[in-house]
Amino acid sequence: MPHTGAMGEPTAKRVLVVGAGAVGQVYGRHLALGGADVTFFVREKYVAELSGGMTFYPLHDGDAPVRFEGYHLVTSPEAVRAGGFDQVWLCVSSSALRGDWLGPLLAAAPDALVVAMVPTASDRMHIQRFVPGARLVQGLITFLSYASPLPTETRDPAGTAYWFPPLVASAFDGPEAEVRELVHTLKAGGCPARRQRGVSARASFGAALLIPQLAAMETVGFSFAAFRADPDLVKRASAAGEEALAVVSARLDHAIPFGMKCVNQPFAYRTATSLAPRLAPFDLEAYWAFHFGKVADQTRLLLRDYADDARRHGLPGDALAGLVEELAALDRSERAAGPPAAHP
Repeated sequence: MPHTGAMGEPTAKRVLVVGAGAVGQVYGRHLALGGADVTFFVREKYVAELSGGMTFYPLHDGDAPVRFEGYHLVTSPEAVRAGGFDQVWLCVSSSALRGDWLGPLLAAAPDALVVAMVPTASDRMHIQRFVPGARLVQGLITFLSYASPLPTETRDPAGTAYWFPPLVASAFDGPEAEVRELVHTLKAGGCPARRQRGVSARASFGAALLIPQLAAMETVGFSFAAFRADPDLVKRASAAGEEALAVVSARLDHAIPFGMKCVNQPFAYRTATSLAPRLAPFDLEAYWAFHFGKVADQTRLLLRDYADDARRHGLPGDALAGLVEELAALDRSERAAGPPAAHP
């Protein structure tokens, strides 16, 4: 039920955004612009940095910085319980989601709608250990966001840059009335959003394509050109994508979408890594390396999950297992090399 003021008029929804990284910040800003009362749940060490407001660069509207202030910060389940939140948005990586903090936090908001911006059905199943399906909304992130400036940028002050690609909207599936309301809030705040059935399956199949490609590209330093120039690597990434799609199909008892099969072809990946950098209004390769380098633990977690489930279901998994070992070898090499030398 919405909160009501003294005259019985509905007041702003109280929204808790868990994670104040590039994704959580963007949703928090646009929820606030749409009329929500936004609070971020963060670690204590980030409070001082975030208490003075945030700077954004909405690249779909140009390159001028805009400020976001007036939000709140909390750092404990006790503060969450006192907040009386209507919605809790989970905007963290799959690996972070597995932390022991999730159960106590969600228990502190026992009546809140939980909006899960997570990439796989396995993430959703993990959340459902703590939240009944009637209170859970699955979301699909369709924008790109990052901490700016990238190494190839010169923006000042530093902030969060993000881009809403044309004709694409964040998608949500869950209880109808609640989803319609949160979509309305986002759209009122300028964030493209829509209600869509089957978001969990769509996100899961999409992740099954993305994760093997990320793993393969990480082995060549996230270089688009180096990836395209290695036909064997592209073929192995496509083979791993095919195996991951089959794993998700078995998990969900859902046929692999025809479009996903069409995308998962070597020529499609070579074409995408050639054309996509020309379409984005920022250095896409630098973004790719920076962003997915930060969430490398998520890539490894999900890749191992696909490989393990392939074995459990008796499905082909050699290409997945090969990428798991390549990343493990890369990690061993980096540990042996030690931290990079400090600049004088």
